[in-house]
Amino acid sequence: MSVQRSQRSVAVLFSEHDQPDGYVISRLAEYWRQDGLRVEYLFGTDRYVPADALLLHVDLSVLPDDVLEFASRYPLVINRHARDIRKRTFSRLLVERHGEYSGPVIVKSNLNFGGGPESGRHPNPLLRLYHRARRGWFRLLTGNRSYRIYATKAEVPGPIWMDPDLVVERFVPERRGDAFALRTYHYFGERDSFFLCTSPEQIIKSSSTTRIDPLVPDPRLLTLRRELRLDYGKIDYVQLEGEPIILDINKTVGLTSQSSEDPLLVTARRERARGIYDFLR
Repeated sequence: MSVQRSQRSVAVLFSEHDQPDGYVISRLAEYWRQDGLRVEYLFGTDRYVPADALLLHVDLSVLPDDVLEFASRYPLVINRHARDIRKRTFSRLLVERHGEYSGPVIVKSNLNFGGGPESGRHPNPLLRLYHRARRGWFRLLTGNRSYRIYATKAEVPGPIWMDPDLVVERFVPERRGDAFALRTYHYFGERDSFFLCTSPEQIIKSSSTTRIDPLVPDPRLLTLRRELRLDYGKIDYVQLEGEPIILDINKTVGLTSQSSEDPLLVTARRERARGIYDFLR
């Protein structure tokens, strides 16, 4: 550890009532503290603590204006440009009701993680109530599921097409033999890691993943990330006819029991933690 690193400081901004231990960033912060960095957690924008850099870790799909105003007080802001990660901002799979596509489709919330963070963490209480109602409406339409797959778009109920908070996308699963596959790209600055997750289920979650293998880095994902101006987070994607197709963007990556214990993931996470020094130069 260098003296220069030990004198630097990082502030991490969370939502007001968030729990840092539920996120990967808490493990990265442990490594930074071991390196000698001063790490300060901030909850909401009421308290300002000077630091060399601020990492925006507000678990909302769209950052409120007051968060961006607060961040402007810092000399360096990590994920400054990750202001809007709603699916309509990046998805190449969107289906129009009267378009020509005739294959299977999947219905999702336009918000990240089904709008769950907005319904529980949005600083505006009225918007929290709104998102709770919207989340309940979505689950009613999809049979109490986070996603709903239809064989064709003709089967999608009419109210879904008229709802701006929902999206209909082409369903493009990647197969590995009898299993389904999901590729994940984790990154922090110039440090990254790629994994292939396989599962017997079409919708792959950490709880249903049966195998995780490292992947050779795909330079096309690096290009896509730079186009989206993302500093820290995770991108879920599949390959469709050899081309990477983004399914989801996450700038506040959750920590699961599997990611806490798997040696492959722990080693990769320790390497990504060094990405903070790409900013603190």
